[in-house]
Amino acid sequence: MMQTRLRWLLALAGVLLVARVVDLLRPSAEPPLAEALPRAVLSSPIASASASPVASPIAVAVLDEPQDAFAVRRLPMPVAPPAPPAPPPSPIPKPFVGPLQPPPPPAPVPPPPPPFHVIGTWSDERGQSVFVAGPAGTRQARLNDVLFAQYRVQQITATHLVVRELTSNHDFPLAMPQVAFTAPR
Repeated sequence: MMQTRLRWLLALAGVLLVARVVDLLRPSAEPPLAEALPRAVLSSPIASASASPVASPIAVAVLDEPQDAFAVRRLPMPVAPPAPPAPPPSPIPKPFVGPLQPPPPPAPVPPPPPPFHVIGTWSDERGQSVFVAGPAGTRQARLNDVLFAQYRVQQITATHLVVRELTSNHDFPLAMPQVAFTAPR
């Protein structure tokens, strides 16, 4: 059975080989397939579009000569659109005639806060006083006393101390420390 199939296959291959040889030896008025392809493309709608001023990239790719079938094909770069029209020229501003305005004066800079802080209070027969600690040491001050030759004590309350800088007459409130008292045991 196997040999019968083999004989039929060999006979079919022989017939096909003879038909091919006969076809190659017979002269033909028809062009080969490679020449027939561009004629068929020229009668297609793509080819008629390529006759217009803007060529279609598909038609250009099809009409190229046949080359390597596995080569990377690149379509031609598209043409850039025309540049937009230039904007109309802006009107020339009229020059200013007259005196220039001076710039506004800068805002006054507040003086820095005092270089000391309240560390405690004291009450006696002369009145209430505060203890302040600063870079020159610790001082006791009462109402209207001058501290560190630059600040005068203006007000002493239970929550804050107000001192005034003598050169700028600027008041500075300073918070009093809150002391928690404990009951004796």
